[in-house]
Amino acid sequence: MAISEVTGRFESLRDLTQGSYGSVYLARDKRTDEEVVIKKIRKKAEGYTRIRNEIKANMILKERDVDTCGFHGFFSSHLDTHLVFDYITGMDLYYVMHSRGFKPLPELAVRHILRCVAQTLSTCHRAGIAHRDVKLENIMVTPEHDDRVYLIDFGLCSFFDKDAEEEAFSRDYSGSSHYMSPEVIRHIPLRGTLADAWSLGVTAYALIFGSFPYGVRDAEQIFKGSESIPLPKDAGEVTLSPHMRHKLSRLLTVDPDRRASVEILL
Repeated sequence: MAISEVTGRFESLRDLTQGSYGSVYLARDKRTDEEVVIKKIRKKAEGYTRIRNEIKANMILKERDVDTCGFHGFFSSHLDTHLVFDYITGMDLYYVMHSRGFKPLPELAVRHILRCVAQTLSTCHRAGIAHRDVKLENIMVTPEHDDRVYLIDFGLCSFFDKDAEEEAFSRDYSGSSHYMSPEVIRHIPLRGTLADAWSLGVTAYALIFGSFPYGVRDAEQIFKGSESIPLPKDAGEVTLSPHMRHKLSRLLTVDPDRRASVEILL
């Protein structure tokens, strides 16, 4: 979208989040009378170059049947770049867990969420895109509507040649600390798809057990002493079927060469 086409088109309704990079706000598209979400990134913000990747990923996924936040396009002004997305009426999984005091979710509900996210990630991976920031905050659910699950925010995504015989190694060690795979923390070459698998495993652990599997400071010690992140034994209301326990252990396998891909959840 050219800036001349959108001047006056969007009416800002309210701020949703503010950050060092810019802001996200709810707006009304006067042309369609629909609510949209606009992500405004300052061109001088640290990490601004990643905005090109986010735009590229959303343009690729726009042509595929995938549960990500619908992308309308982008426009730039002198100071900022604006990305326009569908407004999803729902809540992210961190809000869901926080609102219930991080009480674990039932396994059946978790399996539904994981299957949906794994399907979206699988589509991304087949398109040569690794999300690289899978976490509770970047998964939205719509329980009061169609119970759909959306993977959002491709701000840290990376790309690889989808047609290559084997996925190339990356030296991009970005991510959110609690969800970083061992190879990200150790700063050794990694495959983005397997980093995504690990992050989805951490997300699953948090939903199932109501906590994160390790503290950031303890991570290296746990990685050294375990083939896979230890899972709590069944206790009280928190139980996990052997089938799901096996899948989660495979996702949280420390050695990426032995780690399962997200397809194990499909």
